[in-house]
Amino acid sequence: SRIRIVTTGDSVPAEGLLGITANHQAYADSFVISYFLRCIGRANGGMLWVIWRSFIMFPLGWASKMCEHVFVGYGKDRDLQATVRGCQNLLKRGFESVVFFPEGSVKRPSTQRKSREYTQNNGLPDYHHVLCPKTGAFCVITEALKAQGCTEYVDITIGFSDASAVGRVWNANPLDLWAIFAVAPEPQEVHFHVQRIPIAQIGESEEAQRAWLFAQFEVKDRLLDNFHRNGHFPGPSHTFVPGAVPLLCDLCVWLAALAALALAARSLAPSLNGASDLVSFL
Repeated sequence: SRIRIVTTGDSVPAEGLLGITANHQAYADSFVISYFLRCIGRANGGMLWVIWRSFIMFPLGWASKMCEHVFVGYGKDRDLQATVRGCQNLLKRGFESVVFFPEGSVKRPSTQRKSREYTQNNGLPDYHHVLCPKTGAFCVITEALKAQGCTEYVDITIGFSDASAVGRVWNANPLDLWAIFAVAPEPQEVHFHVQRIPIAQIGESEEAQRAWLFAQFEVKDRLLDNFHRNGHFPGPSHTFVPGAVPLLCDLCVWLAALAALALAARSLAPSLNGASDLVSFL
């Protein structure tokens, strides 16, 4: 769909262990973040993603499971245990960043209602453009990153403008993925505001880290309020456009990997009893 990433704010470090967080506006967020990281040379297979369990039913999910990404959605205690295990020995396992969405879900009416109920019952700020973040995984990941020498987070605030076709689609229906693949007659802009945050600034105790995350999402909420009024984030901007050849190479690699997975699943089919057995096997 000829997506271009328009960024404001800070640059992303070219190397070193990073925590990367973002607001979750639509299912397409993971793809546009990968698109952006591909542009700056950080999408080299070194990103560890925290992924909702439903995606394991898709071929991309199978590949992600086999590559040791973290799948959540099985209950708080089990999810935190999986996150702790998944974030150990990152550099030795070839990972250079952990990418996750603290909100835990995309912003839509049902999740906004739950978010508002939680903030009202717990004396927290009322967010308008984001959901109240879930702090458990954030604290666990922060401690794991600090223990492995990570010194900063990169926080991305994603904005979809109604001025572009994909923005209109994702603002109206955050579950729509097909807009990524649709051929658009003009370039489609997705806006990122990037903040580099020293991990020491986040605090040592769980209470301090929780307070910092709630405050950071207040900042993101104000940024998005400004974005929806003006059509862009504040500050000088830079536009990233991935080259066609690298993207085609990535596509060929993924198609080859998915073909190999399909052949493996076919060879195992006689011994597996439906999708549940396949998930258990993976």
